Amino acid sequence: LEVRVLNESILIMPNVEAPSSDRWKTRFELVSKEKDKGNDLFKAGDYKNAFKQYEKSLKLLNAISIEEANEAFPQKQLLAVNLLNNLAFTCFKSEKFSESLEHCKEALRTDETNEKALYRLGLCYKQLGETDQAVDNFKRVLQLYPQNKDAQKALRDAGFADNVTNKFSGMLLKGSRSTSSANGAAEASSGGASVATRAIRENLEAMRLSMLSGATARPAPLVGIKNEGATCYLNSVVQIMFHLPVVRSLIYSVDTTGEPKTGKRSVVLALQTLLYRMEQTGSPGASALDLMRSFGWDEEDTVTQHDVAEMMSVLQETVGDCLKDAGLPRRIDDIFYIPVCYIDRVEKPSTPKQGQWRKEQLSVTFPLNIDLDEHVGDLESALAAMKDRKDSIEGFNTSFDYEEWQRLLRVSHAQGDLARVEECLRKIREIEDGGNVGVGTHVVQRTTQYRHGPPVLTFRLQRIQFDFDSGSEYKVHSRFTFPTRLELGGLLTRATEGPHAAYAGQPTGYRLTAMVTHIGGSLGGHYVIYVRPHDSDQWYKFDDDRVSYVEEAEALEVNFGGGSAASPTTFRSAYLLIYLRVDKEGFHYGLVPPTPAPAHVVEALRARGDLEPVLPCSFRVALPDGM
Repeated sequence: LEVRVLNESILIMPNVEAPSSDRWKTRFELVSKEKDKGNDLFKAGDYKNAFKQYEKSLKLLNAISIEEANEAFPQKQLLAVNLLNNLAFTCFKSEKFSESLEHCKEALRTDETNEKALYRLGLCYKQLGETDQAVDNFKRVLQLYPQNKDAQKALRDAGFADNVTNKFSGMLLKGSRSTSSANGAAEASSGGASVATRAIRENLEAMRLSMLSGATARPAPLVGIKNEGATCYLNSVVQIMFHLPVVRSLIYSVDTTGEPKTGKRSVVLALQTLLYRMEQTGSPGASALDLMRSFGWDEEDTVTQHDVAEMMSVLQETVGDCLKDAGLPRRIDDIFYIPVCYIDRVEKPSTPKQGQWRKEQLSVTFPLNIDLDEHVGDLESALAAMKDRKDSIEGFNTSFDYEEWQRLLRVSHAQGDLARVEECLRKIREIEDGGNVGVGTHVVQRTTQYRHGPPVLTFRLQRIQFDFDSGSEYKVHSRFTFPTRLELGGLLTRATEGPHAAYAGQPTGYRLTAMVTHIGGSLGGHYVIYVRPHDSDQWYKFDDDRVSYVEEAEALEVNFGGGSAASPTTFRSAYLLIYLRVDKEGFHYGLVPPTPAPAHVVEALRARGDLEPVLPCSFRVALPDGM
């Protein structure tokens, strides 16, 4: 994910800020308008662009959040089926019969008795030479809709007698949802379906399951953020930063005076403004439009969903770069990044020299990924299995560093760059003195060690996996539990020397403070975030601009995943876990309130009349030493 910035001016986007109860109506109108554009293109014979327009409409429809459209579920379902039928017919007109067939199947998964989808599915089978399946579908149409003249004609063309009307006219569907072999097409695999159609199906199913969960949560007096299309991932990241005052303070410390209009400082200015508005505003939800404008986003970007962890990394990097540019330490890295050490050795040495070769590399990572295909069960067991993990790397050139510095030395000599020549010679001497010249290309065993945990520890539960056999992604829905109190010592390998040795006595206890939940499948869905302030046992659920109290048992259980096929937890599970480091008495580091927002941000909001003072919402957090 890249943040794009404008050269000079700020791009103006439509300010869709309808009340929550009416917002789905506004978005349905937008979807209908885009669909009408596709219809116009289709009538003009421009099937290629009509297809693109219908896919865009599906994307916009999929961006309507699940809980938001609960009351409009039938309308959303009907509109989705209509769009899928339009996609199918557009492909059929373009003689893309296999693609058309897949779109028909997608429509039938949502409405298995849809007349148009069943008939067009038969036409696709006919064009693909699968006559028996075509006939079965035409028969199915007449079972459900005896007066369908197109199906009658299709059966006559297939060699049936002229009395097909009489044969099927008395047939009514007994048991309105048959799963007989005649309906087998509706149960077929979705392997060839487009990303947009699979995403809308997953989103509709997640909505249906969400409706089954029932209870309406109790509203809470905290500030949410409006969803401007499919921006639930961005809203979740901003909520994390807001509820960690140490991060908020770092963001406020960046100098954004002079009204920067472009570049990373403009992003930080917009972030400062949004965070302060969340502290002060009394409206049901703050708006992130200014932040999105600072990215250089347009309307299309607001309906494109991104990975919440990638978005978090982008904003962290942006803040860190601005701190660095201002001559300040990149303290945000110290807060989030996890120190890791990679130790490489020849896996099966055949000589003493190969056995002595060893390379150690220090790095950092964010977030700490937990592969649920490898680690099924619970977080503590997964971390224990990751301690000193060993992986084999084939074709590893152990002499690469030495050879690369030799190459750079030759280039520097040729360019007459004496400073660079001196640096290359110094590096080459270091490698030779350390005995790490290398022993050629071998299979190397890499040991991964985590040396200490950061103040804010973030796990990404990798439920989205890739199936190399089918060439498609899928979501792991199995149950995976995690504690509210976590002991990280089982993962760590303490360093006795080097830069990480100073952290040997650091506490390893953590307390769960936030969870970002993904509702949906591998290609579509919705993010919400659960937050528990450190000085409270109360959990809060932030679903964009809807904020409510939730009990701890509920917050945890819905995030573990798993459950039966009829349970909402099948599609709802934790994706990011945020833990804060603590000691036995509470927080290891001092408790301090967040620093105030920059004066120019406050004055700018007051001048715009955007401030409505209410009780401040601030939560303290563990700080690293010296902060």
